[in-house]
Amino acid sequence: LHLPSELRDRIREYYHHRWHEGKIFDETLILERLNPELCMEILAYKIRELVPKVPILRTASKRFSELLAKSMDPQVYVEGECVVSEGERGDTLYFIDKGLCEILVAAVANEVVRVLGDGCFFGEGAVILKLKRTATIRSKHIMSLYCVKAEDFENTIAEYPDVSSYIERIAKRRVERIQQLHINARLSNGIVLYHASFLV
Repeated sequence: LHLPSELRDRIREYYHHRWHEGKIFDETLILERLNPELCMEILAYKIRELVPKVPILRTASKRFSELLAKSMDPQVYVEGECVVSEGERGDTLYFIDKGLCEILVAAVANEVVRVLGDGCFFGEGAVILKLKRTATIRSKHIMSLYCVKAEDFENTIAEYPDVSSYIERIAKRRVERIQQLHINARLSNGIVLYHASFLV
């Protein structure tokens, strides 16, 4: 396609990372040929490094992480790519396996207000509260994620009300903090004062 050299380099980096992480194949076609028990064991093994990093996966029952693993789709984002954009509709929850991403908020001139790393998740506001995306998430460098569609996540947590209530509390708390940034921006007439740990 005679693509620009910078774009070619990003594509090579993407495929190199997927190959190194063992995520370059279409697992669905392989798993469809196996019995359910083998599939469950494979899927649980696939996310074995993610589970200890994510508090809700680490503390919930093993069965919960096994069920969620069935819906987890591995994805890779290279440096500078937007995973989600503020204001758009969203139906996906993201778990960071490896890498860093930046949170940017329009209320503070799209400055980075926080960085998320291994074991963090985002997108719960859109999935749980059915809101538009409240911030833009951009990969700081190459990043491996596991994505879960809203319908699959809701079906999984339906049997685990404690997990559901925890995620909902997190979602509401984060939305409130983003809303406070917008309020502060309006009150200060463009001179926004906020602390780097505001969204912790």
